[in-house]
Amino acid sequence: MKRSITGFTLIEVAIFLAVTGALFAAVTIGVQNSIYQQRYNDVVQGFVDFLSNMYSEVVSVQSNGNGRSDEAIYGKLITFGDYKTEDADTSKQIIHTYDVLAKAVNSWEVGNLSTLELLKADSMGTNVVRVNDEGLYELADISEDYTPRWAAKIEKTDKFEDFVGSLLIVRNAQNGVVQTYYSPIAIPVQDSLDKYTSGVLNVFAYGDGQNYLNTFSAKTVDFCVNPNGNEPTNTRMDVRITKGAHDVSGIEVISFDNESYACRATE
Repeated sequence: MKRSITGFTLIEVAIFLAVTGALFAAVTIGVQNSIYQQRYNDVVQGFVDFLSNMYSEVVSVQSNGNGRSDEAIYGKLITFGDYKTEDADTSKQIIHTYDVLAKAVNSWEVGNLSTLELLKADSMGTNVVRVNDEGLYELADISEDYTPRWAAKIEKTDKFEDFVGSLLIVRNAQNGVVQTYYSPIAIPVQDSLDKYTSGVLNVFAYGDGQNYLNTFSAKTVDFCVNPNGNEPTNTRMDVRITKGAHDVSGIEVISFDNESYACRATE
């Protein structure tokens, strides 16, 4: 008797390979998307945690530790786009934070002045640096640097460019309420420290002599978190600090389908 020999035809093999390849591609894409989504979530949550920590530090502000009773810490200055000379040409985005120092006052001395009005007064000597025991200027506290994870970027709402500006998160000397103010200018703390040689160093008035505190106002600020770094994408997430934010509850993450979403850049 003859035995019949069976096997796969070329067409069946081709179909098998095609199906296997498609399944492998689908699994690979799914894994890549999952990793990308996790990184995206990490970037957004990391930035939110950074801002939340700034509010927490201002709410529970500590002594500056230099033993001067005439000086107090009022809050934090956060600068976006103010780089040290050696960092100016790098693509790494660095966000700096500093303690804001000013004259210690009693609540009855403040009256009805807002926190910003008080800090703008020349007699307050508002600054983020102080004179140490050697008579040299130093930062009021250790300057904290924050860099977005995974080479992501914090960008402007209307352009795929690094966000530039400054935030003041400060406590009212009369009632302790925290207020948030925004300036479209990156207060040049790092540049001032690099260029300072002698005289009086006030980072809010260094260089051109204007008082940068006059550029601050209370307004809503939108930060666009780009998970792709230097690659333009309209999948950016909108992290918002609402006007007059007093604590972490003023930080919101605005989704793409929200009518108030502000990160649809055109260029």
